[in-house]
Amino acid sequence: MDRDIWPGVTGMMVRADDWQVEWLEGGQDDIAALRAQTMADPGLAEVITLAEGAMPARQFGRWSLVYEGRAVGIEQIIARAAAGAAGGREGLLAMLSEFSPKPN
Repeated sequence: MDRDIWPGVTGMMVRADDWQVEWLEGGQDDIAALRAQTMADPGLAEVITLAEGAMPARQFGRWSLVYEGRAVGIEQIIARAAAGAAGGREGLLAMLSEFSPKPN
């Protein structure tokens, strides 16, 4: 996806096996439009929103593809969140936060 289509949206994406996880940040209207486009993708079997709402600051100021490839640990974390397992969503959000750039 060309990020220039959504200039007000930043975030990151993790792909592992058959899973794709995105952390999106931006204005409510921009995120709603991008979400509608994502939901219309016939290649996606299911879309789950783990959390939404205002944050004090963006975690990812630039769009970045942080990780793509086979990683059993990441796949297990994503699968637990998708299945609604206890602590699954919190675990996935914690993992994504680890990808967030840390201040020097």
